[in-house]
Amino acid sequence: MVCLKCGETLSAGLKFCTKCGLKIQPSGERLLKVSGILFIIFGVIGITRWRSNILGLISLGHAFNFRSILGTITIIITTIILNIIIGILGVRYSRNIEKAKLLKFFAIIAILFNGFWLVLGFIDSFRFDFMYFINFVNIILFVNIILSICFLIGAQKNLKIKGGK
Repeated sequence: MVCLKCGETLSAGLKFCTKCGLKIQPSGERLLKVSGILFIIFGVIGITRWRSNILGLISLGHAFNFRSILGTITIIITTIILNIIIGILGVRYSRNIEKAKLLKFFAIIAILFNGFWLVLGFIDSFRFDFMYFINFVNIILFVNIILSICFLIGAQKNLKIKGGK
């Protein structure tokens, strides 16, 4: 670990800098905890609503064929699972700077996963109708990208304290 005030290299587990006395607190803790809680909330909402969301997409004509329906189901279920895992890790390890690389890894996975499906949905909207792109699933994917970026920033701040990149 590295003190942010004086740059002193510190051993793990210290609560205060041995040189300047600054309280050592992970600067990304709040971002990780808040975004982690929001990930859990989205995951729980997703669990309670995933069937009705899929049925709604089908009934509104947003799912044009079996492949689209299967793809939508895959996106929703995978997003729910990913949200809950990231949320639990964020809340549990928000103060643990030794786990910052793990949290950063999951944030990058979430950004890539949600970004891939969002771009794919945008490309599909040109084939069908732009209103197809503006639906519940794509809005959730966009919000997840924003949350994942906040999560990544929190993990990066904790890595900075640890002295890593």
